[in-house]
Amino acid sequence: MKSRLSDWLNSVKGAASRNNPHKPRNFEREPVKSAERVRLAHGVLERALYSPNTDKPYPRLASYFPPHDPDFNTQWLKSWSYSNIVIPEDELVQVRDQFGEGVALYFQFLRYYFVGLGIPSFIGLSTWLGGYHFSKVYSVLLVIWSVVFLEGWKLQERQISVRWGSYNTSKHGKVRLQFKAEETVQSAITGDQVPYSPWWRRELRVASTVAALFGFALLLAGLVTMVFFGEGESMLHTLFTLARKDD
Repeated sequence: MKSRLSDWLNSVKGAASRNNPHKPRNFEREPVKSAERVRLAHGVLERALYSPNTDKPYPRLASYFPPHDPDFNTQWLKSWSYSNIVIPEDELVQVRDQFGEGVALYFQFLRYYFVGLGIPSFIGLSTWLGGYHFSKVYSVLLVIWSVVFLEGWKLQERQISVRWGSYNTSKHGKVRLQFKAEETVQSAITGDQVPYSPWWRRELRVASTVAALFGFALLLAGLVTMVFFGEGESMLHTLFTLARKDD
């Protein structure tokens, strides 16, 4: 129940109803997929083995690796070996159900990237065959393509994430091993003991980076100034040497 409530709070569609996470799930109508089973097992292990009062948050957990389905992997490789450039939507959904949204979105990006590289390849080949080396037109067209490529992928990624019900889930972070909490408090929503650190301490750490950035900026400006002075002195020395030879 806590796993389904966590999924509902993190806007993960599929494990729990959006309207009421405490409502029993109809497994005949909504069967558990392989990726969802692995994700829920991962959450249960983390909550069961998490020790916030120790130096290591997971002292009894060395590592874990989800098992793969050999039959699905073989069928998947054979299907995509003879597939077209465009990945069908149903096959992409199968990869999502088996490995999760992140893996399916990764392969969708590879397909989009592979198709998108055809435009700069054609432009670059045309300019090379035409003998236009260091062409300004090619540089401008490449910049325009890069902007259109990035914005097009952002739009496609947003559409897929909305259709799969995983939009904005990346904004919900998990427990980081590097996080050192000062105390643990009880969550008012889930009732679990969660690590807590005052907000002002986090803001103080962020503010301290401003001084460090300012110091490195001054150091960089000093190094650049020294390089310019060195080059200017070398040029003046060369000019004086040439003037003496002319005299």
